[in-house]
Amino acid sequence: MKYNNYDITKMYYSGYTVTAAYSCGGYKVFEEEVIPKITITKISNPSKTYTIACNNSSKLSQAEVDECYSAITGCCVEITVGDCVTHIGSGASDMTMFESNCVQKVNLPNTLQYIGPSSFAECWSLTDINIPSGITRINATTFSNCTSLSAITLPSRITEIGTYAFRNCSGLTSITLDATTPPTLGTSAFTNTNNCPIFVPCSSYNSYNASSSWNSYKNRIFVKESNCIPSGYALKRTYIGSNGNVVSTLKPCSGLTTSGTLTQTDVNTSNDRISNSYYSANTYNVVIGDCVTSIADSTFRTWPKLETVTIYSNVTSIGANAFYGCNKLTSITINATTPPTLGSDAFYNTNNCPIYVPAASVDAYKSASNWSSIASRIQAIT
Repeated sequence: MKYNNYDITKMYYSGYTVTAAYSCGGYKVFEEEVIPKITITKISNPSKTYTIACNNSSKLSQAEVDECYSAITGCCVEITVGDCVTHIGSGASDMTMFESNCVQKVNLPNTLQYIGPSSFAECWSLTDINIPSGITRINATTFSNCTSLSAITLPSRITEIGTYAFRNCSGLTSITLDATTPPTLGTSAFTNTNNCPIFVPCSSYNSYNASSSWNSYKNRIFVKESNCIPSGYALKRTYIGSNGNVVSTLKPCSGLTTSGTLTQTDVNTSNDRISNSYYSANTYNVVIGDCVTSIADSTFRTWPKLETVTIYSNVTSIGANAFYGCNKLTSITINATTPPTLGSDAFYNTNNCPIYVPAASVDAYKSASNWSSIASRIQAIT
């Protein structure tokens, strides 16, 4: 690209990028745009902003954070860390701390690889922060006393959560971990965190429960995926609580009244690890596990708040009136390739919702006994 006969090439120099060039008395003159290392913005007045440019260091220093705070006075600020930053601090002897009652939101870059100890401790007004995928460790006291933090998601590469990492984050309503291998936990990592649910991958639920590091949090661990049930469990009931949280409870295969059969007694017996005062259920979603081969007559009859049902592939029979009157249902998914035998009125008055089955089995379902009367509702799982 040329401008006034000068070639324009985008380039970086000490945190600036060349965006224009022009002739002035025979000289090349460049207009420079700052490449932000850190930007602080007043949320109530976005025009009030201050930026420090990228420089020769990929570490964000305490001096740079302090400079931003000095430039923008008053509370309710948003901080954005630039892509040129890979480290916030470098260790216990070189910490970068954002400690402030004014920080409300922090945006961290995907380039970030390290967040030092206590970096966001005492940020009492912090409600929203993302943890980039390159982070492998949450250091000690990193978020300690962030009392306004409402939710946190920790990426799949996390292997360690340090001592007091989230201590006294009393406003948390959920903690979500994407790591399939349970991270090592430091002492009191989640002490005084509102007893909020800790969501983990379905495939790793049993591993988290078996981990000695997680033993003190076992009663708070839940499956994060809505349509999955861990191995060894017959029934998962998911509740959408009055506070908006999605929390599931599990019934083990060993707890079935009759081995392999799910009955009305099984689904109505309390197996909840949830305080009714904290989670007032508004809707229910159900997953039936692979140790269940039969759903007995009237098992879920007239469950008024049941919205979705997912049935694993080993079910061979669904009894009469099994889901009769579940008139809030929006979908039923059955993974069995061979149509289970179906009792009369098993899906009567179920909101005429779609019934999803394996694509290769759609015709078999539509022509099977008792299934043919609801053939118009049968669709392929996509």
